[in-house]
Amino acid sequence: MSWLATGRWPAPCPICRQWTRGGLCSPCLQRFAAPQSRCTGCGLALAADALTAARAQAPRCGRCIEDPPPVTGTLAALDYGFPWDGLIGAMKFGGRPEMAGLLVKPLLEAIQQDQQHSAKAVELLLPVPLFEKRAQQRGYNQSWELARRLGKALDRPAHADWLLRWRATETQSLLADPAARRANLRGVFLLSTAGSRLLAGKRVALVDDVMTTGATAFEAARTLQQAGAAQVWLWVLARTPTAAPKD
Repeated sequence: MSWLATGRWPAPCPICRQWTRGGLCSPCLQRFAAPQSRCTGCGLALAADALTAARAQAPRCGRCIEDPPPVTGTLAALDYGFPWDGLIGAMKFGGRPEMAGLLVKPLLEAIQQDQQHSAKAVELLLPVPLFEKRAQQRGYNQSWELARRLGKALDRPAHADWLLRWRATETQSLLADPAARRANLRGVFLLSTAGSRLLAGKRVALVDDVMTTGATAFEAARTLQQAGAAQVWLWVLARTPTAAPKD
């Protein structure tokens, strides 16, 4: 089945089971991945009537206006929910890294359609890393599977070994207090020798599969900024407003 997930051959759409070329059929993308206004700080969907003309180009939710996140901007392609939760779960926990070949499609389209997060503003892509033991257990990092495909499609370099997660942490979803979440992740990321030497002054896209509160990705972004990155954009496949799968 792995060759079907590349989208290069006609195969049943994994959502509606209608045969299509390209992995995900156009009707399902239009139905379940329709563009919507999102906060450019945290990626949450915004109600259309909540926007003002002054904020239309780069809308932000009230929380991100009051407390701006440590990123140049955030783009989320989808809401984490049906049918994407099952497909992302298969990629992430089901030993199906090839599913990234399908799931990268809505993220790529969102990036190409959003001028604020255009690939023209980005020089290189980095995945949010897994702790080494977790990566060994899973056999791959699903965020890297997305990042390397995006890099190829956008003709930008992607590096799996520049940003590292050097220690294990408590599962973020088990920590209800925001302060505890931040403390749990403080100092968890570091740059490799190559990353430390080559990152300064670069405009970076940080790629992740699912964003819950943003604590993990924002801590990674802080690490990149402290290492001298000129800009850090956050590109995530799916954003959930409430509960989400474990990191």
